[in-house]
Amino acid sequence: IIFYVFSVAGLIYFLTKEKSRDFDKKDWILLNEDIEKRLHRYEMIDDLIDSKFLIKKDSLQVRQILGEPDWRDKENNKWTYEAGTGGGFGFVDHYLDIYYDADNKATKLEHRQIKD
Repeated sequence: IIFYVFSVAGLIYFLTKEKSRDFDKKDWILLNEDIEKRLHRYEMIDDLIDSKFLIKKDSLQVRQILGEPDWRDKENNKWTYEAGTGGGFGFVDHYLDIYYDADNKATKLEHRQIKD
């Protein structure tokens, strides 16, 4: 019974755990150019957030690193990058939201997930 419980728990963990990897500018840009591969950019978001690499960079610097954003919300001074679908059961859409202050410097990065 104990083996069965650990086997089921391990299977659930394996199926729901999101993949992650270190942020790499070259990989991000290459994944951006190939729509099918673009679905895996979400794997780099958490490293990008944890490293605080983009914090205090202006929008021009962010654009040089990540490329053009998919959406710009001028009202909330936010850029959004589509980062793909994956992780967990069903479909999970991933987005990287970057918020800017009045001086046009990145102040906050957020990994937004929309579960189907």
